[in-house]
Amino acid sequence: MKKLNYIVALLMLVFMAACSDDNNVENTIKDGPKPTMDIAVSPEVDLKYGDVINVSGIMNDERNLEHYELLLTSASGDTLASKYQMLLGKEFVCDDHIQVPLPKNAAQQDLQLTVKLDNTRNGEEVQTFDIYNVSAPEFGNLNLILGNGQVVELVRNGDTWETASETMFPAKVKGIISTTTSKSGIWWGMKNGEIASMAKDSIVIGGDVEASFTVAFNPYTFELTQGEHHFWVPVDAADCYYILGTISGHWMDGEIKEENKKMKLTGYESGTERYYTWTAPEGDDPATGMWGSTAAGTFRLKKGGADSYILWDGQKIVVSGKDNRDMQFPLTAAGPFTIRTNFDNGECESVEVAGGGKAVSFGKDGSVVVNGVKMGASIAFCNSTLQRKAGTSYIYEGKVKLTKAQVITSQFDLSGFKGNSDLFKGIGNSSWTLKSGTDTYYVRMDPFAGELYACPTGAYPDFIYLDGWSLGPNADNAIVWSAENVIPLVRNGSKYEGTFYDFGWGGDIKLYLSWPGYGKTITMPSSNFTGCQYLNASGGDGSFTIPSGTGFYKIVVDLKEGVVVGEDGTVANKGSQPFTLEYVAQ
Repeated sequence: MKKLNYIVALLMLVFMAACSDDNNVENTIKDGPKPTMDIAVSPEVDLKYGDVINVSGIMNDERNLEHYELLLTSASGDTLASKYQMLLGKEFVCDDHIQVPLPKNAAQQDLQLTVKLDNTRNGEEVQTFDIYNVSAPEFGNLNLILGNGQVVELVRNGDTWETASETMFPAKVKGIISTTTSKSGIWWGMKNGEIASMAKDSIVIGGDVEASFTVAFNPYTFELTQGEHHFWVPVDAADCYYILGTISGHWMDGEIKEENKKMKLTGYESGTERYYTWTAPEGDDPATGMWGSTAAGTFRLKKGGADSYILWDGQKIVVSGKDNRDMQFPLTAAGPFTIRTNFDNGECESVEVAGGGKAVSFGKDGSVVVNGVKMGASIAFCNSTLQRKAGTSYIYEGKVKLTKAQVITSQFDLSGFKGNSDLFKGIGNSSWTLKSGTDTYYVRMDPFAGELYACPTGAYPDFIYLDGWSLGPNADNAIVWSAENVIPLVRNGSKYEGTFYDFGWGGDIKLYLSWPGYGKTITMPSSNFTGCQYLNASGGDGSFTIPSGTGFYKIVVDLKEGVVVGEDGTVANKGSQPFTLEYVAQ
């Protein structure tokens, strides 16, 4: 009997193992009911490496989609690029793309794009598309983009692209090489210890110590070479400069008006050239640190122990024997910045700020270069132009007619810009799409801060506006009752919605029916919000409190049947229901 039980048990184990093996095989074979898809790919012929292949169409399944994959392969079958997207539901409208990377020593060839769609029932639909005649592009100037924010232009010299002259590179600094001034277009980085296009890791450029040298790069063979390293020696410690102004990142400092040892620039020289440099110090002690970051503000430089100042009058560098707080270098963003001033034969050539992926330089000739792009009187934006704002060095503004679903483009790659997600989709990409309504928009761009502010000017009934304090469009920019920075609320039926960041300082808001940029403000009275828990009697008519907690909130204002605005600016409820206001934590 015991022997019989043993045999039965053994047979059961064998049977279970066999079932397990069968299950494993079944999981790798896509033999379930297939999903369906109707996919279009464009372009399919005469592409250049670096171009984008668009993939669009409808994906369906009777029960539930699981994921799709895009796979781009070479003529020899090697995988050049892939993309994976999880799905949920029975239907998905695909609007995607995949970029064609540039191979080393690229030759003209045909490629194949495979689209795989899987459902949750072990079913898979596969479609392939031939991509004909893909060839290497011609390059204009290239850019060496360093991790400290510095952008160095590379110009063509035969088969290579080189720095125009020796450039100072910090010790161990890394970077990428790109056809644009950001990580878009075609770029080169490191992958598995070798330079490759579209690689996520950076290339080590700097040596063990800071030095100046030339860099040359061949974008077809991926060969990178450096010229002889030129080293600098420290000058006497008493030969120095100090930073004055409002850019200290420590809140206890306020405005620095006199020499402060933690704001000291130290000097280095080589031949007739000399530079002085400072990096925002770490630590929370107000005597020595500022958490490694400056604040947004303005600054000027003072020669140590002397009445000699390096100033900026908005058009050029001024070296003066008198201090002038009205002539300072502007920084519109905070960051882990290094500030440097360069001299040749005793003359100040430039003042530079770089770090955290941002860079701006001010030249003695009046030039201002932000992230490798020279600032002019205007910049291109959506087939129009924005003019440089009066009194600024690199901020641009203007009114532009924008159409719903319009692709938003600029002279600058938008992938590094922050924007309003209630107005635009695709933020984080090189171009965006307008998702709010057609209107004339006030647009302001700050390339250094990486901010694009947009506000429709058409007013109620399409939009209303939020103003106040202890809030802002993001966690970096608090606004305090600023007509230039009101947050537009977009109409959604009878409701108006917008997103803001709450700093938790106990602020309050008002709602406007008209865009305050026109000089006339029509305020929504609080009398129409009977019973609203956010009514703020101490702030006067039209005042509402905001939540006490920090973080992003969506404000939803329901105007029910709408309002009537009298000729004298009075606002009345069209219907009998009181309006509502609520905040939804995001």
